[in-house]
Amino acid sequence: MDGDSPGFIRSDRLLKADGKNIICIMAKVTNFRCVGPNGAEIPADAHGNNVALGCLKCGHPVLIVTLPNQQGTDRDHPAKCRKCGFTCWADINEAEKTLRIRSTEPGQDDPLPPSTAGDGKWQARQSVAANHINMKNGKPKFDDILEGFEFVSSTPPMEHEAYLCRETGEVHFHSEQLADEEPLPDDITPEKYVFIPHKNDLNLGKPLVLKFTAEVMPDALGKVQAIFSRPGAYARFKDLLIQNGKLEQWYEYEKQHTDKELRTWCRLNKIKLDD
Repeated sequence: MDGDSPGFIRSDRLLKADGKNIICIMAKVTNFRCVGPNGAEIPADAHGNNVALGCLKCGHPVLIVTLPNQQGTDRDHPAKCRKCGFTCWADINEAEKTLRIRSTEPGQDDPLPPSTAGDGKWQARQSVAANHINMKNGKPKFDDILEGFEFVSSTPPMEHEAYLCRETGEVHFHSEQLADEEPLPDDITPEKYVFIPHKNDLNLGKPLVLKFTAEVMPDALGKVQAIFSRPGAYARFKDLLIQNGKLEQWYEYEKQHTDKELRTWCRLNKIKLDD
């Protein structure tokens, strides 16, 4: 138990890999309640092994992934706000189905004064829904489109949405599951906006998993196909990767293919990037 978080436990279990004990963080946090450092509930969407919320400092969209060595898993692997640089992680209370979002910055575990922590303005700043990224010269940076892609892909298709404005280069986020901080623009049309795709639209879901397995762990292909025939496949697949010492290789493989396919998508949609 973390000494400065009474009542909060790490939902860990041990796996064996290469003769060593490896901590495997509890992957599924669907419908877990999210609270800030001071215990006040904050708007967030926890689904599978992803938690989408607003930065505790500026409200910009932040994604926490509750898997080993991923962003926001623990204090040593924090999630970082791409707008203000604030870093945080999720302290899991499995028994109470609660996630306490904690800062990694000394003295910043509650970045807002206690007098404002519970008011409506502070709550509104936590919202991911309908937030946007400002661009210069109408050209988005690839990292900003990637952030929209990760937000859309953090839940099943159509639950989260992100739109790229062709004229301004702004990326707008929206989710029906979260309270709106700002309404979406009224003029969202196919001519002016591009809907940022889900990973399934670019064959970066199950097809990529099977491709990686066939190339790197061909003897496990049948097992992986069986894993993906049932719910909760990604958590079990990553357990298998840990057992075979291939988790970091998978993350790098996934990153390379995501970068390639998303840049191809930009080119096909005539999106000129600023980098």
